[in-house]
Amino acid sequence: MSDQVAELHKQHQASQDKYTYFLLAASGACIAFATEKSMGVPLSWHLLLLALAVASWSLSFYYGCKCANIVQALLRANSNLLSLHAGTHENQPQQPELVAAALRGVQSAINKNMGRATQFNSWQFHLFVFGGASFVTWRVFEVIRLAPQP
Repeated sequence: MSDQVAELHKQHQASQDKYTYFLLAASGACIAFATEKSMGVPLSWHLLLLALAVASWSLSFYYGCKCANIVQALLRANSNLLSLHAGTHENQPQQPELVAAALRGVQSAINKNMGRATQFNSWQFHLFVFGGASFVTWRVFEVIRLAPQP
């Protein structure tokens, strides 16, 4: 891989990591804000949309954590793949057919985890947006509900 391609890949990965961690932080902040807005409010049906927003943000946070874990597993698997190719892996098999099998196994794990990371990242984003929409809808209904009646 050329230096330019490697640098581009590194920048892309760093950008993706920042995005994941941004959504994690934003989800946590939204949960805290929603909790603060509901302090002292007795439980009732009109809090259902707020509960839905908090649940969505909580799931977004969960999927963001899962995505970060999968990315770490991908980095380890890529490191293993490179060391197997170089013949320097700590458990390097000596027979060529075993090396080929190990390479296929690691590549299979990488492909599976790439799909999972993409899926978790997608869920993280969509649940974050759904939580935001639920929260805004709840606030609109609260304004209407608490508006003075003529």
